[in-house]
Amino acid sequence: NNSRYGLRMSTSTSCNITGNEICSNQIAGINLVDCTDNFLYHNIIRDNLIQNAADNGNNHWDAGAEIGGNYWSDHAVVGDPGSLPRPIPAQGQDRYPFQHPGGWS
Repeated sequence: NNSRYGLRMSTSTSCNITGNEICSNQIAGINLVDCTDNFLYHNIIRDNLIQNAADNGNNHWDAGAEIGGNYWSDHAVVGDPGSLPRPIPAQGQDRYPFQHPGGWS
């Protein structure tokens, strides 16, 4: 519930972002700027005002079909994980988003 971003990273490499609830931020939930090779999965990303996420780098928004990706309030899928990819504005996609928040538990 921040006035700007829930998580904003710049020029970060090889980080794991998991197990977070990123919600109700005024600009974006997650904003990655010039970041590469980061893994973001098993996060609840919901109800951010302008957009839930943006990424201009080469990052991984899921950990494959078996582990899955994230829950997105603005992307309806069926299944935990689902098979309808969620595009990330600018670049990237969560190939295995979840239908339910915490559906990986």
